[in-house]
Amino acid sequence: MLGVIRSGFPDVRASIEVILAEGDLVASRTTAEGTHTREYFGVAPTGKRVTLRQISIDRIRVVMYHFRGEQGQRKSIAPSRKLWTAPST
Repeated sequence: MLGVIRSGFPDVRASIEVILAEGDLVASRTTAEGTHTREYFGVAPTGKRVTLRQISIDRIRVVMYHFRGEQGQRKSIAPSRKLWTAPST
C-alpha cells in the first residue's frame, strides 16, 4: 500500500501510533504524511502537504507449513507467537 501512495507522494512517511491485539484480532492506528508532488490516480500534483490517518482491524490466522527436509523427514514450521515487539523508549 505504501508503494502506491509513494507514486504521488515520494516523501511519504508512515508511523504506527497504536497497535493492540486480543485473541486473533489486531487493531492499529497509523498516520502517513507526504507532499503531493507527482500525479496520483489521475490528479495533477498540487504541492500540498497531506496527512492520512487510518484505523484498521485485522484477523490473524496462524497456518502450519509442512515441507520435506533433506533426508525426506517431514518438518513443520509455524509462525512465532510473538508477532510484534514495541520499540523501547
